[in-house]
Amino acid sequence: MGRPKAGAELPRQAGDERGFSLLEVLAALMILGFIALGIAGLLTHSATQNASGFDYARLANLARVALEDLQSRDFEDAGLAATAGTARTYPSPDQRFLIDYVVNDYQISAWGEIAGVAPEAWPVVGAGPAANVKRVTVRVRVARRDYLFGRREFVVTGMVVPG
Repeated sequence: MGRPKAGAELPRQAGDERGFSLLEVLAALMILGFIALGIAGLLTHSATQNASGFDYARLANLARVALEDLQSRDFEDAGLAATAGTARTYPSPDQRFLIDYVVNDYQISAWGEIAGVAPEAWPVVGAGPAANVKRVTVRVRVARRDYLFGRREFVVTGMVVPG
């Protein structure tokens, strides 16, 4: 046994290993893959929730704009005539949404008489004096059920008084 020739490698000895084996690399990649799948699930859930919040904000904005338009009209405007519970269509700027509204007329002689009373029990205008309060209820909903997930409807109510 003599000295090894130049360029020849020495035999490897136990404990002289450097780097990772293929099995170790595959095990690490598999663990990272499971972690990435978990994070991807969270990201898709987060994106869905973000879109849902945007949809509700859009519904609320459309309802607010429609209600403000109706409240800005003259008290005697034909669009504010009592609907007797039948919904009227309001023109929607976005065809993916339907907007309708209901107008109820009331004769309130003293505001104290309706304090704490549900609007359904307010004195409705009949053959007596004319209305001095109109309650406008605007409902915005999705035109197609397949457009947004879940129940997409927003209802807002406001009052209109003369003057």
